Amino acid sequence: MARILILTILLFPLLSAALAEPSPEQEEREIQSILGKEQILLEDLFRLADLSNPTLAAAKCEVRRRSAHVGQAGLFPNPGLGYELGELSESDPESRKEKLSLSLPLILGARRKAALESARASRDAASYTYDSTRREILRDIHDLWAEQLYFRETGQLFEDLLLIANSTLKIARTRFESRAAPESQVTRALLEVYELEVAQQQMQEDALRSSAELGALLGGIRIPLDRLSGDFASDTRFGQETATGEFPKQHPGFRSAQRDVDAAEASLRQARAARIPDLELSAALERNHASEENFLEFGISLPLPLFNRNQWKIAEAAALLEQTRNRALILRNELLASLEVARKRQKNLQAQLHAIEDRILPAAERGLVQAQEGYRIGHLPFLELIDAQNTLASTRLKTLELRKDLLLAGAELQSLLPSGPSNESGFLHE
Repeated sequence: MARILILTILLFPLLSAALAEPSPEQEEREIQSILGKEQILLEDLFRLADLSNPTLAAAKCEVRRRSAHVGQAGLFPNPGLGYELGELSESDPESRKEKLSLSLPLILGARRKAALESARASRDAASYTYDSTRREILRDIHDLWAEQLYFRETGQLFEDLLLIANSTLKIARTRFESRAAPESQVTRALLEVYELEVAQQQMQEDALRSSAELGALLGGIRIPLDRLSGDFASDTRFGQETATGEFPKQHPGFRSAQRDVDAAEASLRQARAARIPDLELSAALERNHASEENFLEFGISLPLPLFNRNQWKIAEAAALLEQTRNRALILRNELLASLEVARKRQKNLQAQLHAIEDRILPAAERGLVQAQEGYRIGHLPFLELIDAQNTLASTRLKTLELRKDLLLAGAELQSLLPSGPSNESGFLHE
């Protein structure tokens, strides 16, 4: 037994260091390690948020603050130490009495137990709120990650569309120079190129905005977007997970609301227990210097709850309990509705994407090839070529938009379903 005790004492500093949170220097090294990767994945962005997002840091502080409340609620009242000097006589300086007293409040009822239960429930609610906040932040990061992949794909698409538009412009100029078409067709082809270039510039501005928002969510860290990696294909893995009958009980937001209800119930019990005032015991040693005698005194005091019976605190606690119960019910209904809407949206987007990719896009590609050849040899009017070109551009852009929207729908489902983010790392809940 002695050996085990000695070994525990020797290993305690090492265990404490292992369980402690990483130091700022360790976190900074991890951040730089992630930024130095050749490919930065979505999971890497999640980890950067854990390390540097200020909203998450504030939520952690709130958990620590409420944990301190738990420690404070469990403390017993302090004893009192008093000293009295009385019956002083001007004619006889030795005629005096001294009294040294000790008092100890005793808590009656279950007020301390209720206070502890309330503080613990409040702490757990803050912990689940942290998890819920983290889900929301990671969902936003997931959205911005999908946007960045979309902007990259769209940038390449604009390059392809500009090649097609410039090819049309070249054909129009050739026909104009050979006096087979009016100059207005060249002007219209130039306009198509100009509109594509304007749309490309707008896309680039949106990409910069999205990049700035991503940096803000990562605590000001700028991500090298050229190394941001991921599959832009539609991700439906989150739609395959089945929400059990426990949903939304497993969602941290609802768990936080439930713990708020538990805290309010304990606060009501605490307020009711406070109707019984504390009992105070006292003991004193008194010395009469005139007679050189010592006396022992014992006392007990109990306030009479005639006017203040804590009735308004009880009413306030009862109203708070009803309020938290209603908030939990509202959140439950909102989560159920959000899950149903997210799944329906994902299903509709999948159907739209399949329709475009399987039927519309191949037809648009064939139509452009036919229109280019037909206009080049003079069998089709110029507007037919422009219409085919615009149809293909709109179809390809719509395809990318649907893929992006499917990724956003997956991020929404990920934030709702029990599994949560793939590398979820919240607080331990007692």
